Amino acid sequence: MAESASILCPDKMVLLTEADAGCPMADMIHVDSPRWERKDFPGFHNPPSYVYPKEFTLRAIKERYPKTPVVAYVNTTAHVKAESDICCTSANIVQVIESLPDETVISVPDRNLSAWAQRNTKRRSFPGMAFAMSMSG
Repeated sequence: MAESASILCPDKMVLLTEADAGCPMADMIHVDSPRWERKDFPGFHNPPSYVYPKEFTLRAIKERYPKTPVVAYVNTTAHVKAESDICCTSANIVQVIESLPDETVISVPDRNLSAWAQRNTKRRSFPGMAFAMSMSG
């Protein structure tokens, strides 16, 4: 979030209290390079049942679903946001998706948020791909 704040307010000082601070959600997806793999999740004793391969990239998804708009959650990197068509928050993801004229969208990076939006927008997932949602059917 400090990265986005710095871009949005270049004339302001953005303080980052921990130099190595990161965001697990932002680490979930990178545009075109392998992402950093988390081996543990601080504060959680039960790791997620599925972790996407580190080679999983936004460009790979976009190649699989060409011309499909990308909705990026606010907790993604500036690089991911720049490669996306529109950003959203958890509070407005449904409205953002419904504002797009396309029948299909790619929602990154949080598949739980994507699944929740899908239940609330009458969009369904393509088989095996939690991030792509379709209005058809």
